[in-house]
Parts: sequence; C-alpha cells; structure tokens
Amino acid sequence: MVQHARVRDYMTKDPLTLQEDDLLRKAVEVVMVRRIRHIPVLDGKGALVGIVTDRDVQGTLPSPLSAAAPEEYEALLETTPLARIMTKSVITVGSDDLAAEAVETLLASRIDGLPVLENGRLVGIFTVRDALRGYLELLRGVRPSNPPSGR
Repeated sequence: MVQHARVRDYMTKDPLTLQEDDLLRKAVEVVMVRRIRHIPVLDGKGALVGIVTDRDVQGTLPSPLSAAAPEEYEALLETTPLARIMTKSVITVGSDDLAAEAVETLLASRIDGLPVLENGRLVGIFTVRDALRGYLELLRGVRPSNPPSGR
C-alpha cells in the first residue's frame, strides 16, 4: 500500500448488512451461502450497533457432534435475534484514516474486519482481504483501485 493510502482506497463499499432483530437463520445463510465472514449489524435507524462474524455464528450453533435434535436446531435458528450473539463493542475506522493504521488496528486487535464510518454512518468494511489486495498492488507497483461493492 502506498504510504498515504486511505481506507477508502481499499475498503469494500456498501457491505452487506443485517438488522439487530434479524434472526440467526439469516446470518447462517449469509455466512454459509454467500461466504461473508464479517457482517455489520444496524439498528432500525441505520446506525451501526454491532458486528456478527462467522465465528459468532458457528459458536452459537450446536456442534454437529452433539445430540441436539433437529427441532432444537431449528428453534435456535428461528428464535435467536442477532442482537443476542453480535459483538456490540465494534472497533471501527474512518474512510479517511490511513490504510496502514487500519492494518495496524487489525493486527493489534487480532480481528479480521473493521466497519468503515463517515459521519457516523456505515460506508464500507475494511478486511484482511482488502489489506492483502492493497499489499499486492504495492508489490506490483499499481495504484489503488476500487473493489466491487456488496461483498
């Protein structure tokens, strides 16, 4: 990444989001089918209130080795709101922050994704994958490009 590159140069714009009252089933579908590992969670007014990761989802579901009945599994999917399993104290970055500082935050916090805010509103997400794309561009001597949105 170029020394003065900003988070906005590498973030995934307009990420897929869920609502805090959405049920676990919806998060399972996003994680398992769409293979999205970090899902910002919004309240009814569109404010960021949490994040659900693939680890949160997997940690909530019964182990395949457990003796959980299919009815219990289904009940869990249909009665667990994301507000119950999401991480509420979310570490965020600004779109104008230096990309290098965002990478330092990922490493220091031992996390893989940072919601990106502008004036308190979610505008993107900066993940390890975005950082790797920036690193690859640096190695190749390429200028920042805008990634596809909605990943």
